[in-house]
Amino acid sequence: MKRKLLAVICSVVMAMTMCVGVAFADTTCSITVNTTEPGHTYKAYQVFKGTLSKDKNTLSNVEWGDGVDQTKVVDGKNLKAAVQEISVGTGDNAVSFAGCDTPAKVAEKLGANQTAAGKTDNDVVDAFAKVVAKYLSSPQQTASVAPEAATASYVLSGLQPGYYIVTDDVANGSNLAESKYLVQLTNNVNMNPKADKPTVEKKVQEFNDTAGGEGVWQDAADYDGADTIKFQLKGTVPSRIADYSTYKYVFTDTLSKGLDVDLDSVKVYVTTEDSVGSTAPLSNANNACYTVSSVTTDEASGNKTFTITFTDLKKVPGVAAGANVFVQYDATFNENVAYGSAGNLNTVNLEYSNNPNGEGTGKTPDDKVIVFTFKATVDKVDKDSQPLKGAGFTLYKQTPKSDSATGEKEWTRVGDELKGQEMTKFEFKGLDSGIYKLEETTVPDGYNRAAAIEFEVRASYDALGDDPRFTELKIYKPGTDTEIAEFEIDSAKNASINITNLAGSVLPSTGGIGTTIFYVVGACLVVIAGVALVAKRRAAARRK
Repeated sequence: MKRKLLAVICSVVMAMTMCVGVAFADTTCSITVNTTEPGHTYKAYQVFKGTLSKDKNTLSNVEWGDGVDQTKVVDGKNLKAAVQEISVGTGDNAVSFAGCDTPAKVAEKLGANQTAAGKTDNDVVDAFAKVVAKYLSSPQQTASVAPEAATASYVLSGLQPGYYIVTDDVANGSNLAESKYLVQLTNNVNMNPKADKPTVEKKVQEFNDTAGGEGVWQDAADYDGADTIKFQLKGTVPSRIADYSTYKYVFTDTLSKGLDVDLDSVKVYVTTEDSVGSTAPLSNANNACYTVSSVTTDEASGNKTFTITFTDLKKVPGVAAGANVFVQYDATFNENVAYGSAGNLNTVNLEYSNNPNGEGTGKTPDDKVIVFTFKATVDKVDKDSQPLKGAGFTLYKQTPKSDSATGEKEWTRVGDELKGQEMTKFEFKGLDSGIYKLEETTVPDGYNRAAAIEFEVRASYDALGDDPRFTELKIYKPGTDTEIAEFEIDSAKNASINITNLAGSVLPSTGGIGTTIFYVVGACLVVIAGVALVAKRRAAARRK
């Protein structure tokens, strides 16, 4: 376990005087940490001890406590020398500990200046706590709860009155952040941890090509194979970032093997709003604010990872407590894309500074999004449902006309015609929700062209959730709730359909159009000749 120090002080003014008091009684005190978050190990180190007054409000005869090591040397200095180098503020508001060579003088300086003009209540005591934290020895009490526990309670009991630094030891890399506390302990006290930690979330933009309009950021989306997929990361800035001299902040983004990231598209925004809106991206000339790593590929899974690193987030323009850091970038599908309900899972986590008194980082849990795309298979058959060669198909998608102010639609070709002299099966990969038209654009020799099919793909999935999942895929007649029965949906939630060609009309085995006309004309002449003969005989009979 690596020692992490807590980063807030109590608000009690440290009235440490040299007045006469009574010695510590046998009565002990306790510190209750008001948090139910497991995974912490709180330790109480006595920094000052002395004589407690009758009203239990003042310490006199102040000495270094049993929780600090006065003989320890850090960076070439012992505790006495290190404390005298403390300086806070500038100009008229400067506070220096020079000459504070006894614990009583240190206590007096702390009590007199923790609310000095031009500083927060924490500034002076904060600086002292950061120094003395390096000289801690053995804790006087410990309270610990394992990370896997459902809840937690922390009570540091059996403590003699005095002033204590309370630390929090956590596993390096855990999702925790701490502050330092200098606590006046003359009675039982409750301590409210005020340190917070950042959060992170990843979103993918859902956009329907057929419907048009604005995209929506959510936890799942479906895309055409040729579309540009848009991702967004959002990290929060902790409210106590000022307690850190520098603040490391690293997004680690992982895409499934079926996607490729466009690193040149990465843009970073800082805003107090909950969305980017009209905020301009940060200027990052010469990596002044952040660096974007190259992509690394995991050999086992094929997943691809890159990072956006802020070595010191405090130096980034616009960063302040409560602000949000957004990262947006583009990606595209590649040949390894997963079709159907399996989807393409993507994650992000955030590494952040969590020790205001030194090095150490925490890491958030992964936040997930998933991107779906589908495929439709066409089987070409004859009237007997036998595979039929020689066809070709072209797929179109209904999209808004770019020059239409009234929302008119047009058919946009999706890729090239699929055809081949020996092909009987045609796979159209990379479909998403929207309206499509499938046309037979090459007809097998001797067969009639099959009618075009218009259909609407509707995919359903968890749009917002910690673990987004696929729900269902259905194919409808466009603009209706009538499913097209000819489409089958397989277990992987991809579609297929059989398209039948019928043979053309049978022509005579000999002759051509001239012969046909000859037959017709000849028949007509026979009829005419017969009529003329009958008429002639009737006329002859009348003359007789």
